[in-house]
Amino acid sequence: MTYRERREARAALLREWASKRQARAEASLNQARQQADLIPFGQPILIGHYSEQSDRNYRSRIDRGYERGFEHLNKADSMNSRAENIESQLGHSIYSDD
Repeated sequence: MTYRERREARAALLREWASKRQARAEASLNQARQQADLIPFGQPILIGHYSEQSDRNYRSRIDRGYERGFEHLNKADSMNSRAENIESQLGHSIYSDD
């Protein structure tokens, strides 16, 4: 396998990983949105009410879902960028085993 073929395989692998990360991000963000839709707009946390702690935990789960989704999106963008860089280098580089 030549160096060029290894670079092409690496770019393809990065694209595949990025698409998987994109799917994970969409799933995580959709789940967080569905959870957030259950809380009425502007509903405060009822301080001193017996449901206060469970409400805080629920809202923190929503927050973690959004954070996880955005982390996956950032990683997918990074992987796509790396794959684009490899592909652009392949277009104008001359390797010793070509």
